[in-house]
Formats: sequence, C-alpha cells, structure tokens
Amino acid sequence: MSSEILIEVCCGSTDDAVQAERGGAGRVELNSSLFFGGLTPSLGSVIEAKKRLSIPVMVMIRPRAGGFCYTEAEMAVMEHDARLAVEHGADGLVFGILNKDGTIDVDRCKRILELAGESQPVFHRAFDVTPNPLEALNQLIELGFNAA
Repeated sequence: MSSEILIEVCCGSTDDAVQAERGGAGRVELNSSLFFGGLTPSLGSVIEAKKRLSIPVMVMIRPRAGGFCYTEAEMAVMEHDARLAVEHGADGLVFGILNKDGTIDVDRCKRILELAGESQPVFHRAFDVTPNPLEALNQLIELGFNAA
C-alpha cells in the first residue's frame, strides 16, 4: 500500500480541471453545476479534459439536483451518460443511487457498474444520507467499490 496521499479536486469545468492539475491535483472529479452539488458534465467537457490532462478524470453521473432516487427515465439518461463517458476515456464514474427510504439501490448501482467496465467506480456523497452507514458500506463493498 502506498503512503502517498491522493489529492482529488472537484472541478466544475475543463478549465478548472486544467488549473487543478497545475496546482498539484493527482486526480479530478469533473462535474457541471457545482452550485447544485455537481451534475454530469457535457460530453465535450469530458473529451477536452481527457485531451488536456495527464491525470485521471473521474466523471460525475448525476442527471439532476435534489436527491439521489431516480425515475426510470433518469436512469436511462445516467446509463447513456456513463456509457459515453467511458467510451471517451473517463478513468472512473462517480455516482450514487438510493431507494426512496435512503438505502443503497443495489440493483440500479449494478446497472451503472456494468457500464463502468474497467474504469474505477466511486460512490459519491449520497452515502452521507443513508440511514445506516455501516450497512451501506458493506453493500458498497459487496458491489465492488473500494477505497482506492
């Protein structure tokens, strides 16, 4: 295990990501609409970030602000966004999907994980609102999320 600390910077644009790398970030989380907690960036932003950066680019997959329980239409959008992000070089996907009661939506998370392929999955701050964090952590480990 490496003793190096990975500095990841949450970025709201490709320009932010370039500046983060210049400032010493080891990885960026590319978003749009940081004011709303971070939403899926445009495909153009993903493509440009991958062209301009030499550090890993993690791509937020979140179709809207206001919670982490999604309709089937929103899930379809998330699946398209995830597939396209990976096809265009995303090093990882950042997402979190909950049930109405705030527990981890295991089945829907599996759908995005399948699309992630070899890219690294990261479960985002949806974890912070789960009613039983220990149970949620165990579910995420079983799904294949890790601390790397």
